Amino acid sequence: MSSSQGYEEFRNEVIFISRLQHRNVVKILGYCFEGQEKMLVYEYMPNNGLDLFLFLKKSLADEQKSKTIDWSTRCHIIDGIARGLLYLRQDSRLWIIHRDLKPANILLDIRFWPCKKLWGK
Repeated sequence: MSSSQGYEEFRNEVIFISRLQHRNVVKILGYCFEGQEKMLVYEYMPNNGLDLFLFLKKSLADEQKSKTIDWSTRCHIIDGIARGLLYLRQDSRLWIIHRDLKPANILLDIRFWPCKKLWGK
């Protein structure tokens, strides 16, 4: 695959994905393609990934990140994840099956509302 072909494929997928609009799917704001590097710019999610709360990574300076989340908030997060997946698979006109659902790909906004990242690590 040529570099320009790879760029066009990546660009087309970003445009395709950026058409998704649901409160449980993180919005893609932009992208960068530099050599072999492909980068996405997502909307800011101040509470980072769900994995930081489930697995208590205390390496972050912010003390709030090392606190556990209560069961009510966990249920709220699970509900949001399910709604996002339902939208991707059934309600979106694009019909996307997400194949990489994991806590690191679930980003949390200021109110701990979950937003699914479609790409990225």
